[in-house]
Amino acid sequence: MKNRIKLLGAALITALLVFAFAACKDSDSEDPSVNWWSEIYAYLDGLSANNTGNPYDLRVDINLGDMDVGSDWWNLLHLIATKERFVSLDLSSCTMSNTLFYPDKIRNNSSYNETMTQYIVGIILPDTATSIEGYFSVFNNLASVTIGNSVTSIGNSAFSYCYNLTSIVIPDSVTSIGNSVFTQCPNLTSIIIGSGVTSIGSYFFEGCNSLTSVTFRGTLTADNIVDAYLFVDLWEKYLAGGIGTYTRPDINSRVWTKQ
Repeated sequence: MKNRIKLLGAALITALLVFAFAACKDSDSEDPSVNWWSEIYAYLDGLSANNTGNPYDLRVDINLGDMDVGSDWWNLLHLIATKERFVSLDLSSCTMSNTLFYPDKIRNNSSYNETMTQYIVGIILPDTATSIEGYFSVFNNLASVTIGNSVTSIGNSAFSYCYNLTSIVIPDSVTSIGNSVFTQCPNLTSIIIGSGVTSIGSYFFEGCNSLTSVTFRGTLTADNIVDAYLFVDLWEKYLAGGIGTYTRPDINSRVWTKQ
């Protein structure tokens, strides 16, 4: 049933069992949104604060709406910020008004402030999302992103300036990657590029100075890679060697080797 939530947290086992029962019971009240709101609020309220280095796993099953002000996406972020608990957010079971995942659309309203998004350190995208637009950098503590197998396109600058992002997997379902998608991700060390990718935009790796491992699951031609002038040796080795994992010994080396 919609608006039912499932939560997984790093709290005491007893608290988890009690909450799991309350969250998963069938409820047909006149306003189901009140149920998920109050349940998450109570759940977070029972967890310790100041958990920057140990975020809680939070799985929700709600309709994110159009992800704008007033949507349940807005309400969810506002609630988490109110309780000041750092969370890794599992949205895989969520639905949306459409299939576009637009994480920072809430910034289009004057009511937005940065504290609303600073407590999100991880995101698993909804299984229903087919495209990504906007900027994940709105979550300034974001360290991990899981992209679902239904996503086919990643828009310009989607993960640019995600300073804490360390690794990412682009699934085989993705065919198109826009410009500057990982620009200025200084802590990104590894990336897997799925077999379905047919084009990569400009400035793909600009500022990714910590990158030491890139896995290509598919075949791209020089015409499909706009920014081959960045990490020149990597692209040259890939175009010559094809599918596989390419590494360099350290961040100061410009020499890449196929494993």
